[in-house]
Amino acid sequence: MTQKEYDKAPKIEQVLYNCTGFLAKNHPSIIEAMTIYAESEVKKLGLFSVTPRLFYVVAEIEEGVWEQITIGLETYKQAKDYKDGCDGKYPNAFIVSSLNEG
Repeated sequence: MTQKEYDKAPKIEQVLYNCTGFLAKNHPSIIEAMTIYAESEVKKLGLFSVTPRLFYVVAEIEEGVWEQITIGLETYKQAKDYKDGCDGKYPNAFIVSSLNEG
């Protein structure tokens, strides 16, 4: 495999070549097995959900100084209402959330 062929090859074919020196066209069953394995591993990642737990409003309180300006709020709407209610005092304010893995 030339460098040009390698650069254009899909990542899975590059991995096969790096690990074994095999070309994918000569070993399609290995590519198929690698694909099945990768897909099963990706599915495992979906077993756990990540959901927002608390929302915070963060703002630049003075030039270059960013701080959390609220306590943890239970809903995005509460955080948005707080941010929108600042009447332009914090024009660069934004909302962040903590995460809860379950």
